[in-house]
Amino acid sequence: MSSTFAIDLGNENCVVGVPGRGGVNIIRNQASQRLTPSMVAFDESRRFAGIDAQTQQMQNPKGTITNLKRLVGLKYNDPEREIVQSLVFADLVELEDGYIGIRVDYHGEKIVLRVEQCIALMLLECSKIAEIENASSKDCVIVVSPWWHEVQRRAILDAASVAGFKVLQLLNYTTAAAIAYAMGHTNKLPKEKENAINVAIIDFGDSSMNVSISQIYKGSVEVKGFTSDPHLGGSHFSTALQELLLPRVIEKYHINPRTSPRAMLRFRAAVEKTKKVLSINSITRFEVPCLMNDIDVSLEVKREDFDAKIVDLVA
Repeated sequence: MSSTFAIDLGNENCVVGVPGRGGVNIIRNQASQRLTPSMVAFDESRRFAGIDAQTQQMQNPKGTITNLKRLVGLKYNDPEREIVQSLVFADLVELEDGYIGIRVDYHGEKIVLRVEQCIALMLLECSKIAEIENASSKDCVIVVSPWWHEVQRRAILDAASVAGFKVLQLLNYTTAAAIAYAMGHTNKLPKEKENAINVAIIDFGDSSMNVSISQIYKGSVEVKGFTSDPHLGGSHFSTALQELLLPRVIEKYHINPRTSPRAMLRFRAAVEKTKKVLSINSITRFEVPCLMNDIDVSLEVKREDFDAKIVDLVA
């Protein structure tokens, strides 16, 4: 039985790890996947997290809460809230302290949840995954963004407290990646500090990009500095492709997916798939069967058009 476990809390997915021989073992979840969706959901009688929340998302888009990481420590009047609201179908409301609450239907009544409560539910789901490897400890390490300020970090600690966990360390993504590099390349590292090597770590996630320079030698990792862009990630490229395709669908098929949460979920899933295909193909087809009103959508998409749309992001 492990004495602790670790949670890599991402905006799109979470990863759970436990100490293993010579490193960290990444645990497969109940669906035998190493990536667990970072989402929670509430319906009339139940609450869901991770894979279960994703499974029922299409039937319950208004009760499913995604982009949890982007909501942590976010003020309601922050311009970023409007961007996140366009990605989240649940109702975001302003709390008395100016931060964001999420309104959902649960047990026949409308309730407002703090983001910390939703994160706590996600952390509990991660602990269930850890139990698959008999890591039933309440001690954990949580990996977070290096650019997070004190309010965001304390929000995660509060969420862990609600979930009943003791957080041994809030570890920055860039630090965790440098440690993983050192553990995986022990035979290549010098023994003396004087011969330490400098390693650049690039963490390109769903919602942000972080870059660090670490000085590493055998048994030691020192992060010398880092920089971050909290508004540059994979989701921003997906949004750009979505903005390219939506007008074309509206013009050709005379339907607007934005008017239907379920249609928009299918549309976004197809956009994500098309984005990945375009990364290795110069042309592909964007297809969504029965998107709305029994209409099948099919468009030809060229990488050059996508490249033109993301010039600013690439720069």
